Amino acid sequence: MNIINVKNKIIGLENKVFDFFKSSKQKNHFSYYFYITENFRQGNINDEFKKIYTYFYVMNRSGLKRPEHFNEYFKLLKNKETNLTVILKKLYKIPRQNNSHALLLSFATKLMHTVDNSLPIYDRNISTILDLPKIKDNNLDL
Repeated sequence: MNIINVKNKIIGLENKVFDFFKSSKQKNHFSYYFYITENFRQGNINDEFKKIYTYFYVMNRSGLKRPEHFNEYFKLLKNKETNLTVILKKLYKIPRQNNSHALLLSFATKLMHTVDNSLPIYDRNISTILDLPKIKDNNLDL
């Protein structure tokens, strides 16, 4: 691939990112993101924070409705865990609503990003923008 093709690919990617974030739906979501980052930075991980975090990151749709998931997830967040393997293993051990187990890569990276915003989030939105493979829940032999 020559330099012109690389440059065109980068420009195309920049346009996709810009279009994604300029939509009105995304503008409204920024206020939740800033609430989460500011309150986490201040150590305010209270019920309101958890409610907004759960809403913003759509945690209820993936079968993460059990109190055990929320308790473990927010415990990891409060402890500022950024080791991806640790997060994935701890969340994997707790069955989802349908009693299946899943690698929750998207939620693990969201947790890590909240702790350290230099760490990337990998979810379906990012995979769409970057034209990467979609994330699927995988089984893990623990």
